[in-house]
Amino acid sequence: RLVEILESHGQEVFDPLEECENYQQLAGIYDQVLYYANEKAGKQRGQAELLVANLWETQHARNHPEGWLVIDGRLPIDANNAIGLVKNPEGQHLVGSEAVTLLGLPAGHRTSAYRVSSRYGARVHWYQRMWPSDGMDARRALIRIEANGDMSDPDEIDAIASWLMAERVPRPTSDSRWPTLLYPVHILERILKRRINQITTGWPV
Repeated sequence: RLVEILESHGQEVFDPLEECENYQQLAGIYDQVLYYANEKAGKQRGQAELLVANLWETQHARNHPEGWLVIDGRLPIDANNAIGLVKNPEGQHLVGSEAVTLLGLPAGHRTSAYRVSSRYGARVHWYQRMWPSDGMDARRALIRIEANGDMSDPDEIDAIASWLMAERVPRPTSDSRWPTLLYPVHILERILKRRINQITTGWPV
């Protein structure tokens, strides 16, 4: 019934189990449905984010070449004035003595920039620590920045790192992710959550 209501209002509904062979069995297991629903939602969100990033690059950036786009996560586009901010870098690029330097990085410092090839193409990366981690997990407040593979000017990289440090405050301490969260991103997420709540409040069950 809910699907019918959504579709009658022009919404597109995706079945998270549509590609599963054992559909009937999985449909009766709540945890499995939730797992595939989260997976499907993540893919749809990624496509929406890529669409917005492409629109910014093709429409806004041309008219505002001095503007910069900060993407919450990996950098999926080849734009000169865009960076990706990875708050939870699962894959550690630096090993050995470089990893020791990384994990001992003081607050307000960054690593040297380095170039890596990925499924998105060549990207310039660096890590920086946003807040102190003394006496805590060595990974605390570490973020990884992804930029266009053509970026090579150390002064430009320093400027970007400084901009990001400036956007840490005020600290959104109500969010458990605050040590790696930019305040504008925190505010945007709050706005979107309120909007979603407004849209979904009163839906029949």
